[in-house]
Amino acid sequence: MRFSFLPVALLLVAPAFAQEAGPRRSIRVIDDAKPAQEKLAVLPEDADANPVESNPAGVSVAVLPQRRFSLGDKMTFRVTTKRAGFLVVLDVDATGRLSQIYPNDLMLAGQGGVDSKANLVTPGNPATLPKAAHDAAYGFVASAPKGVGMIVAVLSEAPLQIVDLPDVPTPLAGQKEAAAFIRESMRALTVITAGRRAKAQAPQWSVAVAYYAID
Repeated sequence: MRFSFLPVALLLVAPAFAQEAGPRRSIRVIDDAKPAQEKLAVLPEDADANPVESNPAGVSVAVLPQRRFSLGDKMTFRVTTKRAGFLVVLDVDATGRLSQIYPNDLMLAGQGGVDSKANLVTPGNPATLPKAAHDAAYGFVASAPKGVGMIVAVLSEAPLQIVDLPDVPTPLAGQKEAAAFIRESMRALTVITAGRRAKAQAPQWSVAVAYYAID
């Protein structure tokens, strides 16, 4: 229950009026009363049930420096792989809204235009997003909505820099079923190769996920 109090100065202006308005009332203060604590969101495990099929390149993504954040906290992500490929990183928030956070316009555009290999990653060279503070032109900060979100690392053997996927249905957001939905959606994607003999192909995808909570 919430109580609203008038400023003391207003209570002292006309005490006679306050008495005429009706009988005096008092508020009982309970010294040991404690505010109800928010229930922390439950974080699913990151483990993939079928890594051989959905993650043949052995991609791994980690949320740093921890998996739980408060609004305004800075977030970092680290991706490793056992095979070379083109990396795309997606964020799915607690409502299921999906957005691509890597590569982004800031890191794709160089002095000579768009770098077609800007998101190429290789084994033994983890991709840390954002890069070191002195070299980063962007950053990631925990923001609303609160709840469980998911980072998705996608590795393609074929060159690509944008992945177009639908939002995750809200009832699935923050659950293992959200990862299954992403992987199933990836299977329907194709990549159009550039050049005179442009054609659509379905590359071999590797998908890894990591969950985080914003409390």
